[in-house]
Parts: sequence; structure tokens; C-alpha cells
Amino acid sequence: MVYGAGRWCRKCFVLYYRKNSELREYYPEEISQEIRSIPEALSRINTATGRKFIVIIDEWDVLIRDETANKKICEDYINFLRGMFKGTEPTKYIQLAYLTGILPIKKEKTQSVLNNFDEYTMINPKIFAKYIGFTEEKVSELCRQYGCDFSEVKRWYDGYLLNDYQVYNPKAVIEVLKWKIFQSYWSATASYEAIVPNEEIRQGKVLQILYLS
Repeated sequence: MVYGAGRWCRKCFVLYYRKNSELREYYPEEISQEIRSIPEALSRINTATGRKFIVIIDEWDVLIRDETANKKICEDYINFLRGMFKGTEPTKYIQLAYLTGILPIKKEKTQSVLNNFDEYTMINPKIFAKYIGFTEEKVSELCRQYGCDFSEVKRWYDGYLLNDYQVYNPKAVIEVLKWKIFQSYWSATASYEAIVPNEEIRQGKVLQILYLS
């Protein structure tokens, strides 16, 4: 289902309210009806129980990419993220937060909107290089297991050199092992035009983000 800008706002409000409702089901004594924000709810639960939470957001930047022209939606979303993660207060009730996306962390002038995050990108993956895709060793093993010509797989899909690891696209490898047909699989999952207009992506700043308290 495709949502326009106005419907995005209503959908986000419904999801926001639903998450608080779900938390209230598990912690009815800790969260009163007047508590509306997720950060406040998590803080109250932590104060009462000592528990911390793990937060995972896949494609954290999709709203920014899809609604670039709608400043109100983008500002509301950034304020939500700031309320969830900005400063030291969230570290009291969030043990770890993991976000994935293709845009760098948004900045306003020289200040990062979210300053508690460490970024791990395809340009600078640090210790996570071998986890971004299938390593060559893994692909060779899979080719033996599924009876596929590794040299031909390498010729088609040898992918990226990240630090000392040759990393293959998992989608392409899985599809060619399944169908034994050599063709471009990953390019069919999204339009090139959907990401090329973003300056950050043209500069190669494809990334994953990890937050540690």
C-alpha cells in the first residue's frame, strides 16, 4: 500500500500510539494512560524494573528519502529520532540500538542530529566487513554444496573488496545457487533512479549504523 504525505502522518501517529499500547500490555502498572511518548514510557519502565531495551530500526532513512520534499514530515521524524536517541538520557533505558539505511546520519549545520551513533559504512566497515555480505570463502563452500561453478559465480558476482575481505551480494548468490542461471539479480530489486538523486549515495556513502551505549 502506498501512502501520501498526509496519510504518512496519520499512519506514523497510529504506529506511535500502538507501540505505547503494546508496552502498556506488558507493563500496565508502570505506564499510565497519560504517558504518550515512547521515550517516556521506556524511561518509566526502566525506573520501575531496571530493565533496558534493544531498539532495531531497519531502513531508518526511508521516510527521509521518500518524503524529501515534505519538510514537515521530515522534521517530525527527525524530532522523533532525536527524542529517542539524542544525548545521554536514552542510555539509561536503551541497552543498544541498531539502525540500517543508505544515508549518512543527518546533520544540521555542523551538528549531528544523532550524536550517540557509530557509523559502519561500506567505505569504512571496520570490524564488520565480513558480515556485510557473503565472504569468498563462504561462497566457495556454498558452490560446492549446491553444485555450482564457483569460477563463474566469481566472474559474475565477486562484489566488493571491504578491508581484506571479498564480499559478495547475498541476494545474487542465493538466486544463482537456486536457479543455476547467471544474470543480474540485485538490480531488479529497486530502481536506480530511486537512489541516484541523493547526493550522499552518489558519493558512495552507503552505510549501516550501530549505536552502543
